[in-house]
Amino acid sequence: MKACAIIVAGGSGKRMKTDVPKQFLLINKKPILIHTLEVFEKCDIINNIIVVCNTQYISYCHALVKKYGLCKIKNIIEGGEQRQNSVYNAIKITDCDIVCIHDAVRMFVKNNLIVQTINQCENNDGCICAVKVKDTIKRCNDYVQETLDRENLYQIQTPQSFKTQILKKVYDKAIKENFIATDDSGLMEHYGYKIKLINGDYFNIKITTPEDLLFAKIYSNKNKILIE
Repeated sequence: MKACAIIVAGGSGKRMKTDVPKQFLLINKKPILIHTLEVFEKCDIINNIIVVCNTQYISYCHALVKKYGLCKIKNIIEGGEQRQNSVYNAIKITDCDIVCIHDAVRMFVKNNLIVQTINQCENNDGCICAVKVKDTIKRCNDYVQETLDRENLYQIQTPQSFKTQILKKVYDKAIKENFIATDDSGLMEHYGYKIKLINGDYFNIKITTPEDLLFAKIYSNKNKILIE
């Protein structure tokens, strides 16, 4: 089965408090987006890559892809108003059997995690990765309302892989019904599909805040960006 990676690179950098969107910030003199794309470029199971970004950065992304000699980039397309619309734009143009959706700012994703989520789609409609919550989690407003049992609580990550035709049908329905989910798995769950869960990686962080960026710089310098 052919697999396409959809890299969602439409973040604005609001929480990062920078003028430049976080996916274009430099780590080891290279944009975060490029670090991420290089992992998928080297992954044998990935046939091609679609990058979804804000309109004003499409030409810049093309320039970066050319500069770093990335060959698997099939399209760089305009995103939508929300993440869900952005992914939908990419799903509509892929001809692959499996789509592997990943956040551009998760640059420490491991090759084996990509492969596992895709391979699990052979016997499942989709597969996501997650790590168990370590801290005590409480539901609150101004006061604590409830302490949740963390035994079955997970932090969901990307990559998330799905059979393309099923995910497209789900997206078509969600757009028509104006249903919004925070991730692609949420859409599938809403429409009754069972999604396989595999162990993620605590180092597969989403670089969203200044603290995340600091950690990423320290971790990448220590490990010399050696991603297996």
